[in-house]
Amino acid sequence: MSDSKELSIKEPFDGNEVPAEEREALPEKYSPSNNWWTFDIPHTLSLVQLDDMCNGVSHDDIPRRARELGGNKIPISGGPSAIWILCRQFMNSITFILAIVIVISAVFRDWAEFGVVLFILLFNALLGFYQEYGAEKSLHSLKEMTAGSAKVFRDGAAEVIFIDEVVVGDIVILEQGASVPADCRLVENIGLEVDEALLTGEALPVVKHTNVIPDPDGLCALGDRKNMVYRNTLVTQGRGKAVVVAAGLHTEVGKLAERLVDNSGSEKTALMKKLDYLMYFLFGCCFLLALVVFAANKFKYNPSTLSYATAVAIAILPESLVAVVTVSMTVSVKIMAKQKCIVRKLAVLEVLGNVTDICSDKTGTLTENKMVVKKAVIGMNEELIVTGAPYERHGLFLDRDYEQMDLVQAYRTNKLLYEFMRCAALCSTTVLQVDADDVDRLTGAGNPTEVAIQVMSWKAELYRDRLEKEGWECIAEYPFDSKVKRMSTVWYNDKKGEFYICTKGAPERVIDLCTTRLLESGKLVALTDADRQTVGEKIQSLASDGLRTICFSMRPCTVEQFPIPTEGTFLATHSREVIEQELAFLGIVGIYDPPRPESHPSVVACQHAGIVVRMLTGDHVKTAGSIAIMLNIINRRDIDSGTKLLNGPDFDRIEMEAIDGWDDLPLVVGRCSPESKVKMIECLHKRNRVVAMTGDGFNDSPSIKISDVGCAMGSGTDVTKGVADLIITDDNFATIVKAVAEGRRISQNIRKFVVHLLSSNVAEVIALICGLPIRSEGASLFVLSPIEILWLNMFTSAPPAIGLSLDAASADVLLLPPNTAGLFTFELVSDTVVYGFGLVYAPCADLSLLCTACTTVHPATIATRQMGLAAMIFGEHVPRPLEFCTLVCCCTHTPSDTLDCLFSS
Repeated sequence: MSDSKELSIKEPFDGNEVPAEEREALPEKYSPSNNWWTFDIPHTLSLVQLDDMCNGVSHDDIPRRARELGGNKIPISGGPSAIWILCRQFMNSITFILAIVIVISAVFRDWAEFGVVLFILLFNALLGFYQEYGAEKSLHSLKEMTAGSAKVFRDGAAEVIFIDEVVVGDIVILEQGASVPADCRLVENIGLEVDEALLTGEALPVVKHTNVIPDPDGLCALGDRKNMVYRNTLVTQGRGKAVVVAAGLHTEVGKLAERLVDNSGSEKTALMKKLDYLMYFLFGCCFLLALVVFAANKFKYNPSTLSYATAVAIAILPESLVAVVTVSMTVSVKIMAKQKCIVRKLAVLEVLGNVTDICSDKTGTLTENKMVVKKAVIGMNEELIVTGAPYERHGLFLDRDYEQMDLVQAYRTNKLLYEFMRCAALCSTTVLQVDADDVDRLTGAGNPTEVAIQVMSWKAELYRDRLEKEGWECIAEYPFDSKVKRMSTVWYNDKKGEFYICTKGAPERVIDLCTTRLLESGKLVALTDADRQTVGEKIQSLASDGLRTICFSMRPCTVEQFPIPTEGTFLATHSREVIEQELAFLGIVGIYDPPRPESHPSVVACQHAGIVVRMLTGDHVKTAGSIAIMLNIINRRDIDSGTKLLNGPDFDRIEMEAIDGWDDLPLVVGRCSPESKVKMIECLHKRNRVVAMTGDGFNDSPSIKISDVGCAMGSGTDVTKGVADLIITDDNFATIVKAVAEGRRISQNIRKFVVHLLSSNVAEVIALICGLPIRSEGASLFVLSPIEILWLNMFTSAPPAIGLSLDAASADVLLLPPNTAGLFTFELVSDTVVYGFGLVYAPCADLSLLCTACTTVHPATIATRQMGLAAMIFGEHVPRPLEFCTLVCCCTHTPSDTLDCLFSS
């Protein structure tokens, strides 16, 4: 309970108050849509019906609050229910056609045919249900893993509850590393910083305060409401308390979730549409062929003629096509799951193979989302390159000649270097420890910038824990303030009787407070204007490399300057202005979010595959451009062109008509808003591009939803995952590229087995048409019954088709451009017809010999010929080699193979 005492609510409140003349205009009743950032704390508490701040909400009052003011649960569904998924499997064209055949079979009491067709229909449906339901269960498991808790103050005591149990009026205790459980108005703040990237896209944490924000028109942007904290954002530094003012679907996250999940329908992909068109086209052919059958029999109605017409209709339909497509995609889903990619919708696999553009976020997808110090400028001239990955305990410090420096040895002679590293270690509130599972790595939470600096101090072997063991104790902390853009800590060593003041922050703010600089010898000299100009040049050089700069300074003091402190007295007697003066400049660090090692080769692989990679990020344009150059998304010439690299607000202001006239769209957009991302995808769609969009935050959800392939990161929010087609569990751009390669493999194999299946149908239809003019007892020769045709289509032709669907990808799968021609090209149709004629040639020749030898064909002979013809088309007789040749042709099939063979000179 020490936390609750330390953060106890005090009167008067820290925030300012609304002027008396404006108080009359304030609302008197609670509404979750109130402009809470414009209210002072007392009025906020009155609206949420909280009388006693010290005790918080009473347990007895929680049911009423949840009922009247709204609970905190967001009913975001990972997808449709199991019943709806099952019903959806019957909503396709082939099921509709098979249902008609079932009805005809039932009417004429052909129960054998009825049972076979019903089995095929149910088999297709259950196979699709198995895969889609499994994907939804995987998503549900991910959601359960990310369920969180909140620390609240109720009945005078702090307690931990589930986020869904939070109610309006709860006092939430905010600590470093905690996730905000609802939309809240801050009532107490001690150096609080919150990462709002999931909502705003801003990479850097936002410094918070409790003051009223004047906003008479209610136009204050979410990122500027610095006295508010929002659900699912993360506390990176400091601590505080806040009162819940909006919960559940009334939070910013809930509003977005409601808009996105309201539309539960999903648009069909190009493959689904084309298969539907194919089936309806074949269905039309069924009626035409049925009329031909009746015409050949002089429109005499009898069960035999109707059965023959049904046989022709079934022969033209590839009943196993849906099953083979589903099996193919199910196998691909399992392959992709092993590659850290969960597929939520089977149909999106085919779209992946046609992707022409990938719009990716930077932070956490192309980069590691772990800040690391890359360069350190010590004093005026000495530059060190810092090696090692984020959270890596050990690393090297290299000089300008890339020679390794022994820092421990250098500390003995270079006082400036020692003081620089000591300041980096002590001027922080973040503490790291050695990872229990890996002694070469560090663990801990906090502001990413603070973590990066602390990791550097561990690499320099001069870290906080070590200095505390030498007797240094932190007696005061002046937290980072957005107005002054710096922080300071004061340390006292009882053994040495020394004070040590260290300050860090934005270079332009810290340099102004420095009057001296420290030399290697330990001597202090005046900081001249020339020195300040040199420091400015160093800062510009680091910034041009895409590095964020932090400046360090110190102020060594003795007990003669400050009295020996007693607990809790130093902050009360020494203001920030007194402490942060007469500082000595030490140096600067350059920090950046390093690209993932896999990102550069993955981007290059996309470019070889004809896929354009675009970076849409909330980071500064200069930082985004620097990372984009490293990843080969753009080159330095593109930066000067003015069209490849744009600022998000500038892109938003340009009219769509003007953008339509551009030769190409920007490759990098910085300071990108959710609207910017949506606009980019709409522009790409107008150019008939197939777009994959990646993201993890709520701000990415609208663009993910409208993209052709929406990719949510595994560490992303439930809202984002709920609208995505794919979930990348390792948050890695390289995994997306693997998914595209798998999509192309599927597209290649779909063409192969579609040719194989349809050529079989062509062969069957030709055989039946050839039987029409042959008479037997006044009726056409019934060469194949409907059951035999179904057997051929489902159990003889389907297994080879499944084998074709499992073919490995060709070696050049990522060296070919995306397929924009579609599935049913002229080449594919010509291949299908040629292979079909090849399969049916020998059986038809056998049938013609039979008819030539026999004047009258008896019913017993007909039955024998039926079985013989069925066996010969896909059986053990002469045409078997033809089928084998057809399969080989399908395996090695490229669109123009057949035409080249037929018409080459």
